Amino acid sequence: MSSDKDKKNDFNRDSESLREYLILSLSDAASILVQTDPDNFSETAPLKDLLNIISEHESCPESCREKISQASQIITDICDAKRAVSAPARADMLAEVGRLIEAAMNAAEQNGGAETHSRASLPAPCDGICGDETGRTEMSLPAELDLELIEAFISESNDMMMNMEEALLLLESDPDNMEAVNTVF
Repeated sequence: MSSDKDKKNDFNRDSESLREYLILSLSDAASILVQTDPDNFSETAPLKDLLNIISEHESCPESCREKISQASQIITDICDAKRAVSAPARADMLAEVGRLIEAAMNAAEQNGGAETHSRASLPAPCDGICGDETGRTEMSLPAELDLELIEAFISESNDMMMNMEEALLLLESDPDNMEAVNTVF
């Protein structure tokens, strides 16, 4: 069994890996944004949480952090205003969040990790189940990622989830529909 110091050294990443990690996380945020309904305020909470986690991560360059913080603030404004802001205005605000996420991704790609903090490292994985007091666990990613494969997996998973949701709604009105049952299971 290796020491804690060895484990920590094993998971220190160079700036290229950190940049890929940051871009992948921002890509996840963009995926959540695309699925967000401007009229459903509860859907914006996970996006805001993810943006806050990304901006607070030590691998996040300052140029990205500013854009991510602006995006998070817009989401806060949307949630605080709730129905006081018209639906088209909320959609425009979410579009601005999308532009800021894209700008942060571009900055991370151009930056190449040059602005990353000196302690930059990915969270070390745990042996078995771990987490903080809230039950959140941290995930580590391999140094070499196939981003196209991951994006395809996420896209296909989202499609399957939407099909299952439609099938569940159909089952409410027609519980004997075996095709809908097969879609869910």
